[in-house]
Amino acid sequence: MSVVIETTVGDITVDLFSSDRPRACLNFLKLCKIKYYNFSLFHTISRGFIAQTGDPSGSRSGGESIYGVLDGPKKRFFEGYVNKFPGTDTTEESSKIVYKPGKSDMKKAQAELKEDNEDMKKSQEKL
Repeated sequence: MSVVIETTVGDITVDLFSSDRPRACLNFLKLCKIKYYNFSLFHTISRGFIAQTGDPSGSRSGGESIYGVLDGPKKRFFEGYVNKFPGTDTTEESSKIVYKPGKSDMKKAQAELKEDNEDMKKSQEKL
């Protein structure tokens, strides 16, 4: 299953690992369905490394989870993946798009960015 994230600098297409991470993907899809992420800012951007979104308030304090708690406070990040992680309050969460690899575990991934997405590559260059 794929989701398209529309931004002002281009669309980002993500493939969800719904069989590997069903609870996280269901949370993400339900929040998308209620338009929770509409008009969310990319509040943290490090050129060529990471772009963080998912907090509709733009305060960098995290957003909501439909579950209240998502898989614990420690998330790992790696190249080409969207990862969800809770904020300081366990009912909060945010998203990170990671462009470069780090020490991580494939099991922690929620969604993979499509490698052949030209719009995404153009969007990354603008960040």
